[in-house]
Amino acid sequence: MKTGKLLPSLMIWVASFTTAENIRVSPDPVTQRHENLEVFYKNQLRGEEIKWLESSSGDFLSLYQRQRTSLPQGGLLILQDHGTTPDWPRHVQKLRQFMPDVGWNTLSISLPDNATQTQPERMIEPKPDAFNYQPDNRQVIFERIQAALSFLNSEGLFNLVIVGFGASASWASEYMAEQLTEENNLGYALIIIDTKNPANEPALDINESLPKLTIPILDLLNTKSKPILWQAKLRKGSVLREGRDQYQQINDAVAGSRWTQNPDGLTRRIWGWVKTNAAGREADVEYENGL
Repeated sequence: MKTGKLLPSLMIWVASFTTAENIRVSPDPVTQRHENLEVFYKNQLRGEEIKWLESSSGDFLSLYQRQRTSLPQGGLLILQDHGTTPDWPRHVQKLRQFMPDVGWNTLSISLPDNATQTQPERMIEPKPDAFNYQPDNRQVIFERIQAALSFLNSEGLFNLVIVGFGASASWASEYMAEQLTEENNLGYALIIIDTKNPANEPALDINESLPKLTIPILDLLNTKSKPILWQAKLRKGSVLREGRDQYQQINDAVAGSRWTQNPDGLTRRIWGWVKTNAAGREADVEYENGL
């Protein structure tokens, strides 16, 4: 009899426990990565590198290093690829930490994962439904790029190179094609690396935006992926048909190790290119802008 009376209470307790488990909220992985990154650099006594920049869609994490020479060259704005961070090991980390040693301020900003998600290399056309919907992230991305460029301007930097990895290369090209004209493009350059088109609606096509640019462009390939190499051939053709003589595509970038203190092949390639095509133009840009 006593056991029978206790049974309903036991069932209520089990139901409450199960309900609590079901509604438990998992941490947002992007937020968690950014918090971990901030804690790491503060523990390394490098908290000054952490910058939270403002945009109308919310604050976002960035990592900033000032140049460490007597001959400042300009600023590098680095855009991460899908699923990575502003301090992703190997290429992003090497680039942002080495370039200040040769006169370049670096600012690496975070982008939301869904805004840099890429289309699969092979994909059967999906049925249209809510789960296949890709939002238009143009406003969020453009606001973050603009906020980052404004920050670099506030630091006295007007000779600027945007570096886009993967899907972010398409976003960088799209932004610059919309914002720059032949009248206001002095002091800008673009570097794109292993370019992919992000999954966005409406779709982005770098073969349409890149030929509109009349600035120095370096198109780097660090992959053996046949679909990416084929897209690179189409991209090069779209630019050359417009007679853009400041465009260069290179497919010999060498992968590097995350454990060595020296710059990897990709970083050395970028360093060499900016020395020839983008370095030391601060005085010209300031004069042109009446600064």
